[in-house]
Amino acid sequence: MENKNVQKIEYFQNFFLEAIERKMPKGTSINRQKILTTTQDLVEKNAFLIQDKPSLEHLHVTCTVIASFRELKKKFSLSTCLSIVRYSFVDGLSFITPQVRALLDQSKEPFREIVSISKEKEKEYGKTFEFYRKQDDDRAYLLEIKKCFYCNVLKTNNSHELMPIFCDFDTHWMKAIHPEKHGFRFDRPETIGTGGNTCKFYFTRVDDL
Repeated sequence: MENKNVQKIEYFQNFFLEAIERKMPKGTSINRQKILTTTQDLVEKNAFLIQDKPSLEHLHVTCTVIASFRELKKKFSLSTCLSIVRYSFVDGLSFITPQVRALLDQSKEPFREIVSISKEKEKEYGKTFEFYRKQDDDRAYLLEIKKCFYCNVLKTNNSHELMPIFCDFDTHWMKAIHPEKHGFRFDRPETIGTGGNTCKFYFTRVDDL
């Protein structure tokens, strides 16, 4: 693995585990080394899912979350474990909302700006995600994800309860969109992780709101 990939994975793991430690009930702790060892074991066990460099990073991220969840379940109830993981994987990234909002506020064409960002991000996800553009013009960008690597790994490792949390990872940038100000709305009527057939990311221009 290239040094750059290693650094990105280690950065995520440190950020995530530190957030877990902040959220855990007072007087409790986790075994970081155990989590990292379990993570590596899971990565090796699921190596057959890797198709490219992005999927290798995705696998490390997903396995880190699974390993942490399994370790937490030794100490706490399911609801507490899910709450801790959600805080660490989702709530800890709330700084994204003002950043995206500022970007859209400053843009002369917020709709085109967000579509451009989406298309660039799609390239970064790699072969293990399948994207379908149902509509791509100046009125709407209707993107559907037909295959999600995160969900695949979670299903393969019997960690279905974590799937909605991975879906919620996107909520911060979603909250940044103000239709009245930015001239478009965003809808996500379903996701694979919450029981849908696809993940629908629909950006649509609005008039005279």
